[in-house]
Amino acid sequence: MAEYFVMLSRLYKLEVRQYVIYIGPGRPEMSAHWHCRQMQFHYDLIILSEIDYQLLLSSSDPRAKILAILADFKGDAPAAIIEQIITQIIDSGEGQLDPARHINQLRILSQLRNLEEQISEVMESIATFFSIERDPYYKRGEEKGLAKGKSVFVKYLLRTTDFSITRIASLAEVTEDFVLEIKRSLH
Repeated sequence: MAEYFVMLSRLYKLEVRQYVIYIGPGRPEMSAHWHCRQMQFHYDLIILSEIDYQLLLSSSDPRAKILAILADFKGDAPAAIIEQIITQIIDSGEGQLDPARHINQLRILSQLRNLEEQISEVMESIATFFSIERDPYYKRGEEKGLAKGKSVFVKYLLRTTDFSITRIASLAEVTEDFVLEIKRSLH
């Protein structure tokens, strides 16, 4: 940080203010200052888990609202806070894609606090606002489940019938290469 400070100050000839925003659990072990005999240096360390979540929720910017998931819940129930965040993100959506993108970002950040299950529960409870079928995680899971089901079906046909590779591929709605790959894995 000290090197960046000097470099930016010299390059742009402007006052530089540096902030580190810590998003991990608990307090960080890093130092926000450094000093030796010839120099002292300090930057501002913002610990997101010590900021009141309501402060971030009061922002008009949905990106700030998302960060509330990492803030101090002040003893409030995580599910209630998540519902507030999601509802406010949906209400503040500028376009059809923005709320979905912000909710996906919220899901990613929620993993830092092990709140994935609560997010899923809240999403199910407000399904009228959010189409689960359009959710990329839902689509990905559906595709994986469909692929696994086709694989199981192809294995069953290979083991229990004398159908040709072409016939099995047609029945399972897959390519012949897919059937051949599964056949090789059986031997």
